[in-house]
Amino acid sequence: MRSFVRNLGGSLGLAVTGTIVNNVLSSHLREVNLGEEQRKEILTHPASSRALDSAVYAQVLEGYRKGFRLVFIILAGLAVFSFITAFFLMPHRDLNRPDDEKLKEEGKEFIARLEQKKDATPRKKESEQSSVDLTEKQPPPPVTVNDNLHEFTPIHEYDVNSFLPLPSKPLRTNLVALDPLIPILHADALFRAFSAPPVGPDPDAIFYPFPSGTPHKEKSETLIYLEKQRRRPNILMFAITDLKSGEFAGMISLGCEPLAVTHDVKLMTAKILPKYRATHVGAHTAFLLMSYALNPKAEGGLGVVRLGWRTTLTNTRSQEAALKLGFTREGIMRCYEVASDIGDDAPYEDFTPTPDGTGRKTEDGVVYSMTVFDWLADGKRERVKAIVDSPKGTSKL
Repeated sequence: MRSFVRNLGGSLGLAVTGTIVNNVLSSHLREVNLGEEQRKEILTHPASSRALDSAVYAQVLEGYRKGFRLVFIILAGLAVFSFITAFFLMPHRDLNRPDDEKLKEEGKEFIARLEQKKDATPRKKESEQSSVDLTEKQPPPPVTVNDNLHEFTPIHEYDVNSFLPLPSKPLRTNLVALDPLIPILHADALFRAFSAPPVGPDPDAIFYPFPSGTPHKEKSETLIYLEKQRRRPNILMFAITDLKSGEFAGMISLGCEPLAVTHDVKLMTAKILPKYRATHVGAHTAFLLMSYALNPKAEGGLGVVRLGWRTTLTNTRSQEAALKLGFTREGIMRCYEVASDIGDDAPYEDFTPTPDGTGRKTEDGVVYSMTVFDWLADGKRERVKAIVDSPKGTSKL
């Protein structure tokens, strides 16, 4: 309400000021015998006065001077009147109040009541405080077909909802383009990929969305998967386009720890379509995201100090790709992934049930990293760029 009154007062003040200035200007122009039509033109379009001869233009300026002088006098008078009125209406015009001691006593009594209330609140024993049940925290509500899955949300209205900023310029090589993954642009192609059966005897569980690891049957499954990913603000998803064919070639994401967003990010959810595996797509995609993450901000990058790469123990193809790109193997991180929604029939080789009866399953991961020292000081940026630019084998990983 206060803001409304202030805005209303400001608007009325501008209106009154404009009216006063225009009336004074009109009166002045009438005094110097300026024609009615010319006066109306000047009042309606003040900028037109610049085209008048110098004598008339000088009279216009004089009229404005008189108008603003009158406005200043009125405002100054109002300010003095307001100050005097406020001064005489103030109940206390010095630094001492007759009820100071009373107010101090009331404040002390209020603090004493708060302390009594705090002491009366039952406290948990130290042993109870140290045995907090971490499983009490409820997971976020699941995404369903009844939610807004943004299937038809226009590009300019779609919120990627990520702590990580979008690139300030397109991520492109001569063969691959990375763009923000937006359902209205990419969901159809992604559903076609996720609904296609595996190529060969390998169930390709890592390619199909977690936790089922199997092909999608309905487009809504793909939309729900994308919305789940979008609701994780530590992830920024990209669509991969093969510029040789113009086709959708897969998706990949950058992920971060929210409290370390400027220091440490990782490559994740890399899902390259089978026909584009062992082609130029993998190397070019990795180079683009490595450059975006590790390049200095002055060069359009995020300026992070560490880019991570994690894969399963059995995914030797991913491990070989990480080494070829210059990532350093840090070792095995035990129980890297923890999940409670994996069915017994899910085609994952690396998940193991925990022995605590909670129904959770864990997966170890092989961890790799590329630091800003590797990238900028040790020449690995140039090494990966050479792989991408290599004419032999179109830079396959």
